Amino acid sequence: MRHAAQSDEVRAVAVQSSVISLRATASTQPGGVALPKSSLRHDFDLIRWGVAARLKRPLEKLEKAHELRFRRTSRQDVFTQVYESTAWGSRESGSGTASELRATGNVREWLPDVLSRLRATSLLDAPCGDWNWMQHVDLSGLDEYYGVDIVRPAIEQNAAKFGGPHRHFAVADLTRDTLPQADAILCRDTLVHVSYQDAAKILAGFAATGATWLLLNTYPEVSRNRNQFTGHRWRRLNFRLEPFGFPEPLEMMPDGGDVDPSQLSVWRLQELPPVRLALARRARPRSGAGRVVGGQPLVGGGQHVGQVLAPDRDRRRREHAQQQAGGCGVRRGSQCPQPGRAQPGRPEPVQALFQWRARHVQAQGSGPRRAETLIRRATRRHLPRAGLARSRLDQAQRGE
Repeated sequence: MRHAAQSDEVRAVAVQSSVISLRATASTQPGGVALPKSSLRHDFDLIRWGVAARLKRPLEKLEKAHELRFRRTSRQDVFTQVYESTAWGSRESGSGTASELRATGNVREWLPDVLSRLRATSLLDAPCGDWNWMQHVDLSGLDEYYGVDIVRPAIEQNAAKFGGPHRHFAVADLTRDTLPQADAILCRDTLVHVSYQDAAKILAGFAATGATWLLLNTYPEVSRNRNQFTGHRWRRLNFRLEPFGFPEPLEMMPDGGDVDPSQLSVWRLQELPPVRLALARRARPRSGAGRVVGGQPLVGGGQHVGQVLAPDRDRRRREHAQQQAGGCGVRRGSQCPQPGRAQPGRPEPVQALFQWRARHVQAQGSGPRRAETLIRRATRRHLPRAGLARSRLDQAQRGE
């Protein structure tokens, strides 16, 4: 299962250009000759994929939608269709551009060396794809190699061309099938195609094998992960962030070449935490684990960014509490500021509004109370709605 380096934005541009090309060619073809059926089918497929991608985005946030995803079809049917139609856009490999030789130069040289240093004598390649690049890797240091994939035609081709006494290929669904035991597991360009729910099942299946090492590619520059439906589409994932929360990898190696740069990382499989699907329901991570500075989740000394920013966050909270308790006219019963007295931390344009609120604290009706809420929000959000708050106060003052 290898993905093509084509993001959703590129696909959206392709959809728009396809619509324009259909209109242009229909009017410029000499003699009214229609386009070939294959070209029309490809253009309409792009349009259909683009529309489906936009419709799926809201549903991808619903956990129930992922449970219903494969009620009428199967993961094997989905990925077999993608493989046979070369939907990942590679002429060299049916597993996608990330399985081409130009994208695997580093991993082909690094893999035998790292397996030797890890003292791994058996490798589980899950999924193995069509073995386009793995056939050029020196696997003489392994006693056993196991290649599994959900696409049956790819496995049958691999077994016929590359199978041997110590080289085994089998069809397997990583989300539910029992996998062979091995010292190390290579899972390259796979979890980027599946949902959080399926990723949790795959990682649990890996851990059940008893393997010691997991080789998995990650994208450290990603500051926020997002969920998607399992299928041919993909997105970049940073496994240091939620809902995965992996620790710092033991080793990282640049992977993907200029096709899709990532970091192929090594983790101790049995020390990895389970996927926390409950945290995936949050729109944004609320802890320091979701913050990234300079594209890196960690800073000097091994401290997480959240640990470094915590003192500053606590200081801002204390200042805010002091302002609320010190009498700024927001809370009823608090001491109101004197006219002309500067309020620490309050921008100048809002001071007049707070002073007006202090003079009209006994006013009746919904106008002043609504203005009070707008003032509080405007102050917390650095005055994005200060103009609206001022107009509401003017209306309340005029009795409108």
